[in-house]
Amino acid sequence: MQPMHRVTPDELATLRMENELLRYEVRHLSARLREAEAAGGEPASAHRGVEVANVAPQTRDDLVWLLRRIDDVPLVGRLLRRRPGVQTLRERYLEGPAA
Repeated sequence: MQPMHRVTPDELATLRMENELLRYEVRHLSARLREAEAAGGEPASAHRGVEVANVAPQTRDDLVWLLRRIDDVPLVGRLLRRRPGVQTLRERYLEGPAA
């Protein structure tokens, strides 16, 4: 484990921008999910445990991009990788056979 360092003002500004970008991406993906459900797709609860092969290619690409962006932010990536849900997503989309 690497020792933590103090965040400089420049890094803080970068982290704030990254945080805003991630918020935007989450809102965007949530809106796409709602649109798919409104168009006759299955409700979100039915998607729990869905396999990589069953995910639309663009949605999968968006999720892989988001997971990689999270990994690029050292502190945020380290903290989120401890969450069981993020671990599951990483295993499925970054480390799995279709990655």
